[in-house]
Amino acid sequence: AATKAFFAPDSPHTASAGGVSVSLAAAAAGGGLPAAEVAAELASLGLDGTKPADLLGAAHRVAMRLAAPRRCYGEAIYFGNLTRGAEAKELRTLLEGAFARSVWAEAAKSFADVGKGPGVGHATHAMGKQGGVLTLSILPDTHDSGVVVEDLAGYPDSYQENNAYANVLALAGFDVADSAIKGGVGHPGMVAFVRIARNDEAMRATLAAVFKRVAEIVGTEVVGMP
Repeated sequence: AATKAFFAPDSPHTASAGGVSVSLAAAAAGGGLPAAEVAAELASLGLDGTKPADLLGAAHRVAMRLAAPRRCYGEAIYFGNLTRGAEAKELRTLLEGAFARSVWAEAAKSFADVGKGPGVGHATHAMGKQGGVLTLSILPDTHDSGVVVEDLAGYPDSYQENNAYANVLALAGFDVADSAIKGGVGHPGMVAFVRIARNDEAMRATLAAVFKRVAEIVGTEVVGMP
């Protein structure tokens, strides 16, 4: 219950607006994205931490600085359909363009990967736990499969949700110890939990605006880069 509170819309270090919620709660608790450093970054640039784009932009800048002298890179993992159907392909195109290209390649002068969870393998998670990467774990409230598969009719609705939570907690340094989930067990990684209402045209437009603002914030100056 305590760890699930990290993903509540009203949890600390969380900003929500327009159907998009950005939470740094797990990474703040784990130490990968220290709350004091994010708050200082928000203040130094006159950003509003109650706005998802501003909070995410500050997190990017802090992540880049903490990774130095290594070159920080980004990762977006979508816990939903990212391959089947026009809507899924539109979202992948948006993430590859507005996130990977605009935020990381152009503004941060680095790179980013876009993948689908839980298909993202253990090797990727192991790399993330070594530091130097800021991961966005993106979860929609409403899932669209893009196909009709009768055999999946009884599949738990919480499957993707639980995988997203586990991904965020693992990357933030939480693990099972003494039959309980505890922080400080693994490497304190840099991860942001991003919840969206669903993958539709309106939400993609909102996400595009969020990433455009993040790119502007990151591009204010290239922070902590060699």
